[in-house]
Amino acid sequence: MCKYPLAYDGETCSETNETGPICRRDEVASGKQMRRPPTAGADVPDDGSERHDPVVIHANDEIVYANAAFAALLAEQSRTALVGTPLSARLDSDSRELFSTQCERLLGGDATILGATATLTVDEREDRTVLIVSSVVDWEDHSRIKSTFIDISAVSTSELVVTSALDEAPVGITIADMTRPDEPLIYVNDGFVEITGYDREEILGQNCRFLQGEKTRSEPVDRMRTAIDAGDAVTVVLRNYRKDGSMFWNRVTLTPVTDDTGAVTHYLGYQDDVSVTKLYQQERRLFETHAEGASHTMFITDSEGKIEYVNPAFERMTGYSAQEAVGKTTRLFAAETQDPLVYEELWETITDGEPWEGELTNRTKHGERYRVKRRVVPIVDDGTISNYTVIEYNITDEAFTEQVLDVMNRMLRHNVRNSIEVIEGYAAMLEDEVAGPGQRTIGRIITERTASLKKMSEQTATIRELFRQRDQRHSLALAELSRTVEQARATYPEATISLTIDVDDEIEIPNGQLLELALEETIENAVVHNDSEEPTVDIRIAREDSDDATVHMAVADNGPSIPETEWEIITAREETALRHGSGIGLWVIYWSITALGGSVERDENEPRGTVLRYRLPVVADEDAES
Repeated sequence: MCKYPLAYDGETCSETNETGPICRRDEVASGKQMRRPPTAGADVPDDGSERHDPVVIHANDEIVYANAAFAALLAEQSRTALVGTPLSARLDSDSRELFSTQCERLLGGDATILGATATLTVDEREDRTVLIVSSVVDWEDHSRIKSTFIDISAVSTSELVVTSALDEAPVGITIADMTRPDEPLIYVNDGFVEITGYDREEILGQNCRFLQGEKTRSEPVDRMRTAIDAGDAVTVVLRNYRKDGSMFWNRVTLTPVTDDTGAVTHYLGYQDDVSVTKLYQQERRLFETHAEGASHTMFITDSEGKIEYVNPAFERMTGYSAQEAVGKTTRLFAAETQDPLVYEELWETITDGEPWEGELTNRTKHGERYRVKRRVVPIVDDGTISNYTVIEYNITDEAFTEQVLDVMNRMLRHNVRNSIEVIEGYAAMLEDEVAGPGQRTIGRIITERTASLKKMSEQTATIRELFRQRDQRHSLALAELSRTVEQARATYPEATISLTIDVDDEIEIPNGQLLELALEETIENAVVHNDSEEPTVDIRIAREDSDDATVHMAVADNGPSIPETEWEIITAREETALRHGSGIGLWVIYWSITALGGSVERDENEPRGTVLRYRLPVVADEDAES
């Protein structure tokens, strides 16, 4: 026999009469349509066999059904006396306004279930603090609101003191009633509301599991359930989800509250959003996993600069083992020749939370000095710098190469050039003053050779520029090559130089300065070494396939063909004592195109001349936009 047809605990009622089933409590709980008992309005006897919370069905503030438990809560002798009376009359003024807003939201479809704490007036001498959990149900083919009243006046004074003291705590705090079905939350503080993004009325009356989602692992959930069943305290970290669907890492601590008999009546919960800390831990694991196999130095320090982790490349580079380095600062391997002002700038930058990048001189354990490019990135946890990640690249070889190029550039462009100019002067004098044709020929040959040497010395600047730009990532639109062609026309007015672009001229080439360098050298070679009466250079840019990630540039001239022996040296990528080129022009072209990621091929031009074909990579659309 069902005694409370509208109880909210979700069990199925099997009571029937001559018209069929009276009610189904699982339908009440789920919000499905309910059949009103034919005997509604009459008292339903309570034999005390089950505990049921007070339940009311109401519409437009008018009570249309109340169960016996609600009548008992109000100390009414008959629940029929409540039907037709305003529910708001039983609430104090503050609770009345809040409850009315809650009902409007439910009927408006803003939520499916809402909860709110309220003060229920029993009589002139007694008020009760209740949690009202409301939802929309169908009642006699109309939408009505079903409200369950959970009496929380019985919560001990000590609990209320805890609640009041921590109401504005920066962490989330909850109280769950363990004596009621599904252990509903009867209190949440502002911190919990802020962490989860839910309104308080959307939380109250629900079990805290509503924060779980598809990626919530079962292991921490099972640990909580096991602890609750045993009446123990527990702390877990699990994935929870905010109202907007975003995931956060929640560190949950549950502490049982017992009554005088030792029975657990409530659970006090503490929720702390540890997403930043969890993310840092994940990123650090990823960093260390990547660092283990990296060829360059990577290490982590604390906020004071003390080393906490080094990768194997660090040990190889510095000569210090991880055991020797951890706990020390970077002064361990800093060279004494390094300008201290650089370290001051570094420290000021990173302590302001900004990354720093620059070059430093380090010293190995055995005293060897080496040059590095260092990048330091602060790791910020909850507004405070907790660590620094450091990446170092050994650029000793690069610095050495740069130094050699500087010296060569200075010597060849200045010392050798000055000597060549002196030789040129004497050769001109010889050519003018001697009488014999043989001597004049010797003077002319000396002049031609010195001019060639002078040109070669000037190309060292071009090679140096190639090295400087090989790591650049500045792209160049094909349309900008017209500027290079115009400059060449001005330099060589005797030549006919044409440019045809049969593709979108907004297509960009990565590291385009190197392409300009190669094109300048190609045009110069084609004109200067051309023995035709009218040198011509025809430049065409096309694309074999619209889906191809490259474009093709063909530069055709009408001069003498590039000697096969010269081209074989380029394709072999090396020169030897017995096999070497007569200049470095082809090398500059090959190096430039190769450095930007392209390739070079050579064909014969008909009826005369050479065609150099360059296959060039293009910048992807998304890269060009960025």
